[in-house]
Amino acid sequence: MKKIFFIIFLLSTSAYAEKVKFLQLGSMPKMEQEKNPPEFIKGEIFFPKVKKEKYPVVLFLHATSGLDYSSKMMRNIFINNEIAFLEIDLFGSRNKKPGFKNRLKFTRNYLPDVWGALDLISNDPRFDKSKIAIVGQSLGGVLALNVALGLHPWMFSYDWNNKMPKVVVAWYPVCSAFNSNMSLFKKLISKSEIRNVPLKNTIIIAPELDTYEKDAKECNRLYKNLFAKEDLNVWNIKNVTHKFDGDPKYKSVKNLDPRQFELGRLKSRSDSGLHIHDFELAEEYRKKTVNYVLNVFKN
Repeated sequence: MKKIFFIIFLLSTSAYAEKVKFLQLGSMPKMEQEKNPPEFIKGEIFFPKVKKEKYPVVLFLHATSGLDYSSKMMRNIFINNEIAFLEIDLFGSRNKKPGFKNRLKFTRNYLPDVWGALDLISNDPRFDKSKIAIVGQSLGGVLALNVALGLHPWMFSYDWNNKMPKVVVAWYPVCSAFNSNMSLFKKLISKSEIRNVPLKNTIIIAPELDTYEKDAKECNRLYKNLFAKEDLNVWNIKNVTHKFDGDPKYKSVKNLDPRQFELGRLKSRSDSGLHIHDFELAEEYRKKTVNYVLNVFKN
């Protein structure tokens, strides 16, 4: 397949950025195929002020809310730690606005976007291929875990082992979505053509009051079932809900996503599932995320 990349340079006071468009990579079974998938995926690469011959890089996968305040804060902390930051726009590439009404039925249909982004990184001489991380939030966290697990078997044979990230951090992924269909995911892992050994350096950030989850231990069960039983890399955070790192100007946000009711703790469709934003705690875990990634890169 011929690789085509489009790059547009932007200026910034703290860093410089490139807008990019790249090809999707991968294939899907006909029964689960995305209707009218985009040929190209939109993204933007942010580089630190400090010039380096090769940059470590984070591939950032946003939540259903799209590229927003949470994305910007995550981007800033990585750039300030001299790590390049590639964010891809899962909605904009499809000419859709962010939000649960516009997301694809199957989260895994976004995986060709992720493979394309990893392919872009692997072909760019400015990036250190031994220092690639993926950080995902909510929808993006689910995608990040799919990559960490080496899914899925429908992806064509490719040298993915040389293009896989070294570390994955999944912020409040919907672990219930995995646990409710655990037999399927175990089957997919065992048949994966990419890799069937879960990425060791994987962390899940799990808010105790996440209303997408049936209880506070959903992500712990996921990790034990699909990752290493003896090494539970789940950061359980007390007294916060899903997307606790949202814009602190908004104390609470109504979330009427029907999946929240189907998967989580909401008792009725009229429940709002309030997200109480906690700036200080969010900043603490952003720092923990960066430090974890940097420590893995050192080893």
